[in-house]
Amino acid sequence: GDIVARGRAVGKAEAIVGELAQSLRPVEGAGELHGNLRQLYAYVLAELARGHFEQSDAALANAERLLATLEE
Repeated sequence: GDIVARGRAVGKAEAIVGELAQSLRPVEGAGELHGNLRQLYAYVLAELARGHFEQSDAALANAERLLATLEE
């Protein structure tokens, strides 16, 4: 595929997930959810970085799959 376009798409995804992670605020009674989301976002960011660095479709697909679970 187009490496430049792929890099832009990964960068955009990293920016979005990074913003989501930064926007997390503890909510009373949802401490576990807050921690779980923070860990999930950190892992997704790591997978995006790995996918970009290694040109790994599997890592990028894993990041996409994990984020899709939030939609459900």
